[in-house]
Amino acid sequence: MIRHWLQQRDNDQLILIFAGWGLGPSVFAQVQAEADVLLVEDYRQLDLSPAPLRHYAQCTALGYSFGVAALLHWLARLAATDWRPDRLVAINGTAFP
Repeated sequence: MIRHWLQQRDNDQLILIFAGWGLGPSVFAQVQAEADVLLVEDYRQLDLSPAPLRHYAQCTALGYSFGVAALLHWLARLAATDWRPDRLVAINGTAFP
């Protein structure tokens, strides 16, 4: 997976965005929040480690379009770990494309 920090202020909250297939970060570039914002794309390998995400007190994971299915598949791979986002948001996507 390719990672893009859209906003990194060493905050204790994170918004983790799984973008749609081939969408890239430009659509989300204007996102402004109190939280740090990390966008991921390119789901050929679901290799995002939750280790760097653990220091956040709160994480909202947002999937957009095909990113919804990618997010859910990634979370299924993490089932054996103790890390989970606090909130899940699905926009214009499905778990079964």
